[in-house]
Amino acid sequence: MLSGILVTASFSGGNSEAYLFPRIISSIMMFLAILLLIFHFNEKKHQDQKINIVKLAPFFILIVIFILLGENLGFYLSTSLIFLIISFVYFPEKKNFKNILLFIIVGFCFMCVIYFLFTFLLKVQVPRFFLF
Repeated sequence: MLSGILVTASFSGGNSEAYLFPRIISSIMMFLAILLLIFHFNEKKHQDQKINIVKLAPFFILIVIFILLGENLGFYLSTSLIFLIISFVYFPEKKNFKNILLFIIVGFCFMCVIYFLFTFLLKVQVPRFFLF
C-alpha cells in the first residue's frame, strides 16, 4: 500500500529531472511489493511467527536516539554510531577484537558509499556535525 502511494506521488509531479530518482525507487518498491504478495499467497503453509519485542527493543531505542540526536551529531557520525551499535548488539557470535574491527571496517565502507551516494550522485545536503 505504501509503495502504491509513493508511486502515485512520484508520478504526479512535473517532468523535471528531480522526479526521476523517486520514480525509479518507488517503481522498484511497487514491483517488489507485488512480487512479495504473489509469493506470500502462493505459499502452501502459512506459519504465524511471534515477534520477540525484547530482541527488537535496542533497535527501537537506537532509532529514537538517532531521530533526537541526528541533527546535532550530524548524519554521518550518528549513522556510523547507530550502525556500529546495532552490529555489536545483534551479532550472534562472540565479540572479540577481530569482530569489532570487522564492524568498524564494514561501517566505514558503508559510510563511504552513503557519502558518495548523497554527496556526488544525489547532491543532497545532510545534517552536519559542528566540527565538520
